[in-house]
Amino acid sequence: MRSLPLNTVNQILDLLPAQLWRNPDAKFLDPVARHCELLREIARRLNHGLEKLIPDRQARLNHIFANQLYGIALTAPYAVMARQRVYCSRTANGCTSVCNAFTDVQGNIRYQPALHQWQNGKCRFCGTRQASNKHAARQQSDAYPFIHSDDPNTLFGHEIKFDVILGIPPAQLSDDRANASVTPVYHRYVQQAKKMAPDFLLMIIPARWYADGKGLGAFRKSMLSDRHIRELHDFPDATDLIAGMQIKGGLCYFLRDQRKAGDCKVSAYHAGGLRSVMTRSLQENGNHLFIRHNEAIPILQKVSAISQQTLESKVVAGTAFGLPVTFKGKDNRSENVISLYQHGGKAYVEAEAISVNIHLISQYKVLIPRSGSGSPTMGKPVLAEPASACTDAFLLIASFDDLNSAQNMLTYLNTGFVRFMLLLSHHRQDTGAKMYKLVPDQAMQTAWSDEKLYARYGLTQAEIDFIASMV
Repeated sequence: MRSLPLNTVNQILDLLPAQLWRNPDAKFLDPVARHCELLREIARRLNHGLEKLIPDRQARLNHIFANQLYGIALTAPYAVMARQRVYCSRTANGCTSVCNAFTDVQGNIRYQPALHQWQNGKCRFCGTRQASNKHAARQQSDAYPFIHSDDPNTLFGHEIKFDVILGIPPAQLSDDRANASVTPVYHRYVQQAKKMAPDFLLMIIPARWYADGKGLGAFRKSMLSDRHIRELHDFPDATDLIAGMQIKGGLCYFLRDQRKAGDCKVSAYHAGGLRSVMTRSLQENGNHLFIRHNEAIPILQKVSAISQQTLESKVVAGTAFGLPVTFKGKDNRSENVISLYQHGGKAYVEAEAISVNIHLISQYKVLIPRSGSGSPTMGKPVLAEPASACTDAFLLIASFDDLNSAQNMLTYLNTGFVRFMLLLSHHRQDTGAKMYKLVPDQAMQTAWSDEKLYARYGLTQAEIDFIASMV
């Protein structure tokens, strides 16, 4: 993770109550101590805020660093770096340290080696898979202390009630050194911090938890239902928050206030600036995904008020005809074969090869490539004739008895309106059935156009313009 610029540090810390900087008893913990930009700025604010209460500058600094600021480093080298940045000394009790109250090397920035605890091939703390013996020693360096403990307070030798926990957790761990698979860990820091019950929790984390992410389902539900999250700042482009940072899905930071509950103030950023602000529920209409565009909320509410059913209920779950994506049909037509839509084009397959959903073979079908290039949100829809099937390279959206309804579905899927609704829940390239949970179902006796759809849902010109800007 790159260093945070000072303006970003101040923007984040300004979310906290100003009286904290005048409170000599307030305690702050960075459980991911590395560059320590946040702790350094907190020290500066406390030094100013406590000036009247503790007039002597050295006594004030001693109090702040010995009694108010704490850090848990990821690794031993990071611990040294953190102390250098916070204490101006590689050791807390060094001759150049700004605090002369410490008698040991670590001070309040601690590092204690931790170990993965393997259960059924996975670490019970972080969920990473156990590596082969070849990589086992290197993998242990990823056993970060804060999340590999049932009680992180043991690192300080006694129980500490922290008023504020804040930091920038690592995004993920590699399950193997070939990076073939990675395990997210940033959510583990959020969960561990919540267990410590701080008054305020502030963290910068990847935004992929909104609707996607390996093993993040339970975390997403807990975050969206957490009424104590009072502010969320969303950056679809990570470089708008941290210059040079490339993270797929963007970044966000949030403030959780244990003392208050209610709707969340969502600030959305775009092209280096603040785009919109809205106070709203994080879980719109009970959906287990976060709608990151504030401008989309009134549109979604209008659609939901009229259309209760979505295309998710029509999409054929799983592999529509039991043929995996690797299945290859025949190049030439022969007797007793049907058309097969597969990766790379059209082929043929014996009807007897189909073992599931046999009744759909005779119908018109609308298919969409699971990983397509037709648009940023889905592949180009395909109309499959009767006497046809597809491999798992395609998602079967719907089937019809008549050609007219199938053609109308094809036209509907090609509208900007549908692409926009898909975009709201689409956070990965693969197009599964869940991606259609916000796309309303329509009567396919009608040939739908954007104009008809906008009129049906009573969208304003501003809302129509926003849809156009997104698709």
